[in-house]
Amino acid sequence: MSTKNIREPRFIFSTDYMHLAEAGNVNKYITIPAMSISANDSTANGYIDVDFPVPNGAISRSIIEYKGSTASDPSYVLSNGSFRVEEMYDDVFYWDIFWHRLNDQKIRVEYYVVRLATGWDINVPALTFQLIQQYLKAPN
Repeated sequence: MSTKNIREPRFIFSTDYMHLAEAGNVNKYITIPAMSISANDSTANGYIDVDFPVPNGAISRSIIEYKGSTASDPSYVLSNGSFRVEEMYDDVFYWDIFWHRLNDQKIRVEYYVVRLATGWDINVPALTFQLIQQYLKAPN
């Protein structure tokens, strides 16, 4: 059976079917500070509040740009509000990072450093990544 007669012969994507339009984007570099975790603690945590205003009537989606210590180029990840960084530090710890919107002007980035082994103090280096908020608007 042919589907040739089912399709509309005058199909034009941008006029017959509406789609989301880009309403801009904002990029910010975020640095999680270096810290020390004592021998008997299994986690350390904190948060950073970042200004990310939303245009009126727009929805946002998050993209992460991260370049690891051994990578030659950054990676881009479309995210739902979280990501994990497992750098090669003798498999001792990793970062779990989450973010959520506090209001239409600010995002809170919460971080947790989880250690996999206890018994000695560890020094955790600072971690920097770029959070990109892309804003989309519904069609008219």
